Amino acid sequence: MNIKQIIFSFLFCCTSAFLLFLSGCSSTNDLYKTFYVGDEGIQYFIQPLDFTGETDKNEELQADITFRYKRVLKDSSIVNISLVGTNYYKTVDSVKIGTDSDSMVIKNLNIMFSERTGDYFISRFTSKGSLPGIKQVFNNSNWVITVYAQARSLKYLATNSTKNKIERLNYSIFMLF
Repeated sequence: MNIKQIIFSFLFCCTSAFLLFLSGCSSTNDLYKTFYVGDEGIQYFIQPLDFTGETDKNEELQADITFRYKRVLKDSSIVNISLVGTNYYKTVDSVKIGTDSDSMVIKNLNIMFSERTGDYFISRFTSKGSLPGIKQVFNNSNWVITVYAQARSLKYLATNSTKNKIERLNYSIFMLF
């Protein structure tokens, strides 16, 4: 290796380290991403989890969760859900997440957007949820998400892949809190 290659390699490493520092020292995997946010601790973004309609397998729901943690479970989380199917939803009254023994209810959902893709609609909603409640529902992977929208009750079941992800997330994140 000549001196130019050594200097180039050194500058490349320094630049990469500096860019990583500026980006907030993040980490990522297929389940979640983490970001260091200074005095507020670590921000976690749980990648979307997939659910299928209980009665109509063409209806789908995706849920993702963002929260910050620093030593104590006291803050709230942001829960986003996307409803995908042949029905268009302008409003969602509430969402129940979890099992019969471990569940939480999220209210005051705000619509982020709605769009049509071919024969399907995608309606995305967001709301705050209790961080201790989120931790609690991760104790069991057999989630059912019940959406109360427009005078209807819609149930979505966790796919086998999602059940596996919930167990891995509980082991990787929530058991540490």
